[in-house]
Amino acid sequence: IVMSNGTANLALARCLAEQKDNLTVITNSPDIAMVLNENKSSSVYLTAGHLRKHNKSLVGSMCCEALDNFRVDKTILSIDGISIEDGVTEYNTEEAAVLRKMIEIGQTRMILCEFSKFSEVALTKVCSAEKLDYVFTDWNISSKEVKAWADINVKVLVASQSNVEKSWNF
Repeated sequence: IVMSNGTANLALARCLAEQKDNLTVITNSPDIAMVLNENKSSSVYLTAGHLRKHNKSLVGSMCCEALDNFRVDKTILSIDGISIEDGVTEYNTEEAAVLRKMIEIGQTRMILCEFSKFSEVALTKVCSAEKLDYVFTDWNISSKEVKAWADINVKVLVASQSNVEKSWNF
């Protein structure tokens, strides 16, 4: 799998490190790489690139060139904004280029985001909504929104509040 930088993906990486063995993961996030590296049976590849100070992700042409060497089953992105009309969007243009490359190398394309991202349209377009296969989000999404995504053949999977609270030991 390839995973982008982001808080949602960092949380997912923690779960994967504890629950999944024999994964091969490519990421532009040093934080995600370190978490996944704790699983001794998994292989982790960290891209090259310029390290952004704000969010500690690797970006730039070296990052995109590194990603060009891979083909993956699953792309899992954390993003700044998403809508059916505007697609997937990102505030940082260099980060957007990396996300575009990750979309390109993945067979199944997934977004992992909290519902608040559905109302955001960021500066730079990453891809159209139709390029996605799945969106994973929280329980705040309306059934009308889920249906609208289904109408363009994107499956929205919703985490229930009770399952999240149980897994976080509230």
